[in-house]
Amino acid sequence: MSIAAGTPVVAPKGFKNLEAGVTYYFLRSSPKTERVTLVDFVVRPPKKVVYAKAKIPKRTVAQLPLPVLTRLLRSDWEDAIWAGKVLAGDRKSMPPWLEGLEGVDLVALDAARRDVAKSHQDRIDEKVYSIHALVNDAENILDNDEPEKLINRHARIQTPPQNETRLRLNFFVCRPAVVSFASLAS
Repeated sequence: MSIAAGTPVVAPKGFKNLEAGVTYYFLRSSPKTERVTLVDFVVRPPKKVVYAKAKIPKRTVAQLPLPVLTRLLRSDWEDAIWAGKVLAGDRKSMPPWLEGLEGVDLVALDAARRDVAKSHQDRIDEKVYSIHALVNDAENILDNDEPEKLINRHARIQTPPQNETRLRLNFFVCRPAVVSFASLAS
């Protein structure tokens, strides 16, 4: 059985350090380190913010999910897969917190907006550009003992510096999509 990058997996009764009821996303099974790397996206509660110079100074904003890595020995992972202790789900085209945008025409949305400072496509392009070097070195990053530190360092050296949590989120969400597109091209 082969599980592709980005495939959601669950351990219905828990397994090793995988918690029951949590959906993890497969990132890599490394032959070099003999570890499997998974990520889950912890949804954080909305927070109240106050903006001094805004049309709506007080509002509640949704926070982006926090990516949390989990690792297992490759032999434990394979045993769990074959024993049915870890089950693979169906891959989706959007992360869970963006599923509402499935099929939405962002160009049409931009056309309907007034005073657009930055289009949705520009925002997407910026996100992809900010992780481009990371995606090209994804195997080495995910094989590292502290991949989050490498990604955070990359965020800080960008011009302008990027938000570390947001850059990690973008990398862990986009990397499987880039891998699957690359495999289609070959």
